[in-house]
Amino acid sequence: MKKATIKLYEEEINTIYEKVEGSAKSGIDVPLPRSWTAEDVESWLMIHAAAANAGKAVDCHTDLFAQGFDR
Repeated sequence: MKKATIKLYEEEINTIYEKVEGSAKSGIDVPLPRSWTAEDVESWLMIHAAAANAGKAVDCHTDLFAQGFDR
């Protein structure tokens, strides 16, 4: 039963793993902030968030799930 279920959903499972692997690598080339002030760290985090969200700009005042982070 388990093998049949895995076979049935194999494509969807692989797609999810690919997304997770891709998002784990996103933003790794973003340099550290110039300083650790709130302003510089916020800017740095926004760059990372956009990278994790397929390059789409992120609105820090909107729920992350509403912006597609759960997809």
